[in-house]
Amino acid sequence: MRYGFLVAGLLLAAALGARAQTPEAGPAPAPIDLARAMSGQFATLADDSANNFAETRLVFDNPALLATLAPGEVDGALVYSSLLTGPERRPYRRRVSVITRDGAGLRSEAYAFADPARFAAGLPSMAELAGLVPADLVRGIAAAPGADCAMRWRALAAPGHWRGMIDRADCRLWSERRGAFIALEAETRIEPGRIAQTERGYDADGHQLFGTAPGEFIVQVAVQPQP
Repeated sequence: MRYGFLVAGLLLAAALGARAQTPEAGPAPAPIDLARAMSGQFATLADDSANNFAETRLVFDNPALLATLAPGEVDGALVYSSLLTGPERRPYRRRVSVITRDGAGLRSEAYAFADPARFAAGLPSMAELAGLVPADLVRGIAAAPGADCAMRWRALAAPGHWRGMIDRADCRLWSERRGAFIALEAETRIEPGRIAQTERGYDADGHQLFGTAPGEFIVQVAVQPQP
């Protein structure tokens, strides 16, 4: 499965593939608008033999956690995501994304669980998510000093359409497996009922190490109505 890290676990991450881009709108809506746009249950297309996964994203309320992870933000939003892989839908990854304002746009940062098995047995209840504390989470991406691996978002002109980007010029992280720093770029496109994601990692010479081919997106479609 060529899923790479697929950051913003948060996964987050649509106006799709070769579709014409929707013109960007004016000032960004609130973080909760993006959180709601990405929430729901999604799965990859049935004819995508290279990628077989399902993802559930839940918007939840935890003011104390938000105040610690995003101090000073009065209207941030939290999204829990659970990724299952393969036809057996095996647990693969769980994340909490923190969405906050970023100038005229928004930004999201992903956190993993300190206990990798947390909630692996099934979806947590809203009460369990409301009880999370900062010690339960660790950074989803170990960015290099001075690097910024948050995904930047813009609302597009069409209702419910969003575009998020991580620029590889900004995002560098240490790879234990490769013993070197790598640059990461990612894009997520959201439209009602569809999410498309792409992600690639590069070495110091600009050679692609992993991820989707240039111009290729992994597409998820809603499998039940979004809340």
